Amino acid sequence: MKRTLQENKNGRKERAVRLKFAVMALLKCNEEQFATFQYEQGIAYLKSLASGLPADDGQFMNAMERSRTFWSWWRNQWTNADECFIPCAYDLDRMQRAQVYYELHDGRILSGKIFPNRIVMKDAELITQ
Repeated sequence: MKRTLQENKNGRKERAVRLKFAVMALLKCNEEQFATFQYEQGIAYLKSLASGLPADDGQFMNAMERSRTFWSWWRNQWTNADECFIPCAYDLDRMQRAQVYYELHDGRILSGKIFPNRIVMKDAELITQ
């Protein structure tokens, strides 16, 4: 069982790397640009989520921004969006690709569509028992 979990984890990492390099080739960007955009949209996502919380004093942002579990979850969501992007990207010119990619990964839009699971929230010490 343990071996299967590790193989599955390695498979997800390989998938993410493969998709990342495919996207970079399609958008003609480098790893730094890719990582910066991914981080910036993660922060935009968190800010958008936090804006919907009653009387948040910054604890949500602070906890989530420092959570390794959140960033792992975020990268997984990003990879899922990349997988949706690649098939349609070949029919678009470079400018259209960039626009579609941005729309699929816009943190403000994603904050209304995807939500961290209980594990992510608990890791950020936001769920009270």
